[in-house]
Amino acid sequence: MCRVRRAKNAGQKATAPLRRARSGNNGSFDYDKFIDYAFGLGAKTNTVGNKIKTITSFLNWCVGRGIEVNPEFKKFKRLSEDSVQVALSLEELEAIYQVTILPDDRLSGIRNIFLLLCYTGLRHSDVVKLRPVNLKDDMLIVNTVKTSDNLKLPLMPQAREIPERCPENGFPDPGNKQANKLIRQLCELAGIDEPTLMVEH
Repeated sequence: MCRVRRAKNAGQKATAPLRRARSGNNGSFDYDKFIDYAFGLGAKTNTVGNKIKTITSFLNWCVGRGIEVNPEFKKFKRLSEDSVQVALSLEELEAIYQVTILPDDRLSGIRNIFLLLCYTGLRHSDVVKLRPVNLKDDMLIVNTVKTSDNLKLPLMPQAREIPERCPENGFPDPGNKQANKLIRQLCELAGIDEPTLMVEH
């Protein structure tokens, strides 16, 4: 029953922006109202654009199955802007690798996860499910979560020792928000604290 209630609450939360955009508009979807609402919550341009893409994809799905929808949705504009990509240098990555004395296990865990993400290019969902059994000699054997691809990845020496330290039940996943906070702390411990200029339009 608790699981059903949590799922219901999650569904209500996910559809809240749509309900706000429909309120006071005879139940129809108001594109401009949705955009204003999303930006009012602090959402970024690309996030709003992805939501619009999801909505239009769903409405196209409805059309393909003979469900009548207002054709005005074809005029919805998907917003987008170039993202600023901030990357670590090899020297900065090595500095994080060299940080071996950490104040708590959470930082140690996120260090292992973050280094594997950088060394292998795997998705976060794949790294957190790794087990020691995934390591075969100098290769990492992975069945990816998103695409079900079977990968055999050669590991550089720095990366090879990390899966060996992996607990039998996998690395603990602190969640995205907490992980970002821990990574910032980790970078500070590694001496990576140069300010980065971010400009938003």
